[in-house]
Amino acid sequence: MKIWRARIKEVYFDPSLSMEVQLYSPPEELTKRYWRRLLEYWSRERVKAMTDKNKANRVNNKLTQVTGKKSFARIREELTSLGKEPTRVDMFKKCFTSGSADGEAAIVLKQMKELTDKLVDSETDTPGPDDVFSQVKGHNNSGSTQMYGLGVRTKDLWGVVPSRSTVRKENAQLKSDKVELENENSRLKA
Repeated sequence: MKIWRARIKEVYFDPSLSMEVQLYSPPEELTKRYWRRLLEYWSRERVKAMTDKNKANRVNNKLTQVTGKKSFARIREELTSLGKEPTRVDMFKKCFTSGSADGEAAIVLKQMKELTDKLVDSETDTPGPDDVFSQVKGHNNSGSTQMYGLGVRTKDLWGVVPSRSTVRKENAQLKSDKVELENENSRLKA
């Protein structure tokens, strides 16, 4: 539905024309009433601002998913059927490269490979908040977990991951406790 409306807008909507002019030539597959609703929606300032912002964001997007309509969950299931649970790096390779990586995907994969190579033989890249993927792509602060699909939250997979502010407060408290313990230790030695 979303793609269909985008096509209708691209072909039939002209923001330089007035709404009255556009109302007289609705697409054949639309009723006049629905065409009016679409024109009113697309003419709102809030929607225009959102459209411009989305266009700018799309231009800045350097990574393109190559798996088409397949969801991350489906791809994860396909990779799991091969014998082991895929890491987020495995998922990234499958979803953003088609055999060979190029452009931004190649750069990201190179960084991930360098970090993976630094792992000690006994270590594996276990999916988690500090895995290789997170180190390269950064932490996702929205609460959702990248490369797992819609609805999968970090707290569902890895328990409660503290926020930055919580970690800062804990660090400040630990530093304060350390100073107190050092002072107590000095006093006891004296």
